[in-house]
Amino acid sequence: MAAITARKIRLARDQGSDPIQGALFPKVTVKISYTDTAAINSDSITAQIVRLIATTDVHVKFHDLTDAKAATSDMLLKANQAEYFTLGGKQYISAIRDASNGDVFITVAE
Repeated sequence: MAAITARKIRLARDQGSDPIQGALFPKVTVKISYTDTAAINSDSITAQIVRLIATTDVHVKFHDLTDAKAATSDMLLKANQAEYFTLGGKQYISAIRDASNGDVFITVAE
């Protein structure tokens, strides 16, 4: 499997030394279609930051194994609300519906 990668980014820092989120460049987007059975992206993601947005409420799980599947007890991502996540190392994203089938779009950002 090929990895979905992006270059390392360096964010500006505020007075408390916390990173300030700046504008990000969308590099590539992949789609996972989910049902009542968990789905997973086929290629690992090695980018530092990803943006997720789903067409329906969905439970998502970040993991480093290709066979780890999301469950309805995992983090809930609400429909049509973009969320940004920082990843560490080689990651896969798994998704399972909350009530309705749908798609989650994963955008690698740099």
